[in-house]
Order: sequence, then structure tokens, then C-alpha cells
Amino acid sequence: MLTAALRDLQWRKRRFVIAIVGTGLVFAMTLVLTGLANGFRVEAGRTVDTLGLDSYVNGSTTIPDRGSSRNVNVFGAPQKGPGMPEVLAGGAPKSPDEIAVSSTLGGGVGEDLLIGPRPMRIVGIVDDSTVLAGQANVFLTVQGAQQLLFSGQPLISSIGLQLGSLAALRRAVMVDPALAFGGP
Repeated sequence: MLTAALRDLQWRKRRFVIAIVGTGLVFAMTLVLTGLANGFRVEAGRTVDTLGLDSYVNGSTTIPDRGSSRNVNVFGAPQKGPGMPEVLAGGAPKSPDEIAVSSTLGGGVGEDLLIGPRPMRIVGIVDDSTVLAGQANVFLTVQGAQQLLFSGQPLISSIGLQLGSLAALRRAVMVDPALAFGGP
């Protein structure tokens, strides 16, 4: 029986090799996709940990980068509050025209970065702060983010949460009933 199987392999070497290579490729793709999916989870978790939040919702914008555009994630946060990560070099933004950027962006403290029509001064570098497969994060004051993204309107597009601090969230987010619900 074993002799017959070996003779069959000898005559069908090509089919056998193709089957082995195909099976190996399917297995390799499974490992690559599993690793990629795990990388997304780890990257997002690491970013949330550096922001001091339990969860967050994120938006992105583009900046010019050597003749093309590059996606970056914009976070507006209080200077010393939750949402502003620890700065590796320099300091946290204090005014609306200052930013702290991810070290993956390649800018240095004191340089200007054009975001939309506004030149912003880099005042801090955050170590390897990325989400969404390596998109760099840019941190501004809340007022700076509102000026950049909403033409100065007092709007927000996401809220970061520290679970267990509902009272602090209520104090921090003041909603005018007339604006939110059309009347008192």
C-alpha cells in the first residue's frame, strides 16, 4: 500500500508540489491577516492608554506632505487634562496655534506644519502616537481644534471618556438645551 502511494507521488510530482505550495500559501495568508488584525487592536489600545482615556471616538484630516496629502488624526484636549498624552520633547500646546505631533510625522520642535490653510507651530513631540495602521496623531488645545476643524465654532466631533467619572463629564460638557433640542 505504501509502495503504491509512493509510486503515485513519483508520477504526480507536479500536482503534489502544487498542492503543497497552495496549502502553504493559504496558511501563510491566514497568519498574515491574523497578525494584521491583532496589530490594529494593539495600536488602538496603546493610543487610548497614552491619552488617559477608557474609550474615544476619532476623526481625521489631511495635511500636505512633499507634494501629496497625508492623513493625520486631530485631537483637541485640555493642556493638562485627559486626552493630552505625555510629551517626549518640548511641551503640550498652550495656545490655539500650537500643536504636539507624533514622532512618526517627522517634524521637530519649533518647526511650522501647514494643516489646511493654517500654519501651526510644533511645540511638542509625542512618542510614536498613531492609530489606524500608522496614521500620525496631532494634538491641539480644544480651542485650536475648533478653529482648525470648525472655523472657530464651539463644536466637538468626539468625546473621550474616563469610565466612572460621569459627574466630571457632566461638568465638562455644557449643553445649551436651546441648541441641542430646539428649546428649553
